[in-house]
Amino acid sequence: MTHSGLINDVKDGVVFYDVDTKEGQSGSPVYMKDNPKMVIGIHKAGAMAVKMNFATLTSKEMMDQLRKWSMEMNPPFKVASKPK
Repeated sequence: MTHSGLINDVKDGVVFYDVDTKEGQSGSPVYMKDNPKMVIGIHKAGAMAVKMNFATLTSKEMMDQLRKWSMEMNPPFKVASKPK
């Protein structure tokens, strides 16, 4: 599921945006629509009262650590050759 909207503010390591989200989407990437490979934040919460959502702003160090953990948990697999 993908939704789009505008970033309202970035302050103190938090990205504030108006994007429709649902319970259970915490941990999802927040990325730039024009460049989906550019993750700018990790969704962490929403506030219905102000119709605003929040994400932790990513850093190079955070993304490097996530990549490392991903490789440790899901090592790349080799494609088996086709049976003859």
